Amino acid sequence: MNPYEPENPEKQDSSVYYLAETPETVETSAQAEPVFPKLPLSAHRAYMTRVGLGFSLLAVLFTACGYGFSYLALLLKPELLTTWWFDWALSLVPLYAIALPCMLLILKAIPAAPHNETYPFRGVEVKKPRFHFGWWIVLFIICVGYLYIGSLISNGLMNLLSAITGKDYADILQSMTADAPLWLIFLATVVIAPIGEEFMFRKLLIDRTRQYGDTAAILLSAAMFALFHRNFFQLIYTFLIGLILAYVYTRTGKYWLSVSLHAAGNFVGGVLSKLMISLIGEEALESPETLMELLQANPLGMLVYFLYTMMIYAALIASVVLTIVLFRKRKLSRGTQSLTRGETASVMYLNAGVLLFIVLCLGLTVFSLIMM
Repeated sequence: MNPYEPENPEKQDSSVYYLAETPETVETSAQAEPVFPKLPLSAHRAYMTRVGLGFSLLAVLFTACGYGFSYLALLLKPELLTTWWFDWALSLVPLYAIALPCMLLILKAIPAAPHNETYPFRGVEVKKPRFHFGWWIVLFIICVGYLYIGSLISNGLMNLLSAITGKDYADILQSMTADAPLWLIFLATVVIAPIGEEFMFRKLLIDRTRQYGDTAAILLSAAMFALFHRNFFQLIYTFLIGLILAYVYTRTGKYWLSVSLHAAGNFVGGVLSKLMISLIGEEALESPETLMELLQANPLGMLVYFLYTMMIYAALIASVVLTIVLFRKRKLSRGTQSLTRGETASVMYLNAGVLLFIVLCLGLTVFSLIMM
């Protein structure tokens, strides 16, 4: 019998348990529901190890191909390393043409668990209400706020590290977008990245971990999403935004909703910020005095910059307030596993595959800092 599939597929429903034998049926105060025999933690860890190994392979192949292609370019045509398009090709082609297909070969043996449309409320399971467009707007505002809060914290920490080590550290993403044309930034960050990253870290990962509960799946998804960027400048805000994107997916089960939210956030952080810089000029970033001189000479630019700045500050404040207000309104499904919180944490985060992924990504992040 395949340990990742139920023995009786015809008896499964929305709470199917992929690591168990045939379920027994017991009566509860709410309704009859399937209850699965409790398996040893080693079986759960083996399951999660396979998931983690798939993502570890993704990280290894992505990095190895990137360095390999860079080395070939250095040997055959060194001038490629100074072009803006080659850096983008190294960040997209190895990931989506090589690493992702290989990871799918591992994960395809692990069937996805169905979306759970219920959550516990006053002792019974009730259906999650419809996700309205208004909620999308609210979460978008939170994402924009998290983007700039995380950036401020990361930049502060990196400036502190620079002061301690005496070495300047540059944000790899900013370096890539500095000379790239706007159309490429839009294509890569607003179209390709949201589709690909949401497929990997929401569709593939959460579908195979939500049987341990939405909370555990959300935390793991956000952490692996942030670590995979391998960039300290992005680490905090990608984790915070990853929490929101993972919540949207577990809340609705709709992949396109998390993609649209991801794309909108990247548009504000990548494309809109680039437009603002092109409007006021690169030299405006040199000092506050230079910025004021340029804005005074360009009234329209001053107005647009003022509105943009106010939008950012408003999102910063609103994201904190909305997070506090809406935290209690979260609707998270329970897992179909008979595990305690401690056992769930042990199974999800302390297995060989996930730990290998964490060590690999942290090691690559530190290595990229050392090589700057």
